Amino acid sequence: MHIIVQNLLRPRAAPRAAAAAEPTGRRRKSVEEEEQEGAKKEKEQEEEEEEEEKKKKKKKKKKKKKKKKKKNKNKKNKKKKKDKLTESQSNRFIDQ
Repeated sequence: MHIIVQNLLRPRAAPRAAAAAEPTGRRRKSVEEEEQEGAKKEKEQEEEEEEEEKKKKKKKKKKKKKKKKKKNKNKKNKKKKKDKLTESQSNRFIDQ
């Protein structure tokens, strides 16, 4: 008896098929739309990669410039130090 009641309460196959045949409101995209969307995404990805590459180049250039600046500063400081030494040595010779 219990099994019969369950079978009566279970939804039938026909209503499901009828519901599936009705439009759900979401229409399926056409092949052209999918291709356009794919191309758009691909283009955006390429633009992002280019932008990222430009940032890397800019950062590398900035780093190189900073390194060169530091090197030049070190050269100048060494030269100043050397000049100072020669000046003090010359003063020492003059004093003697």
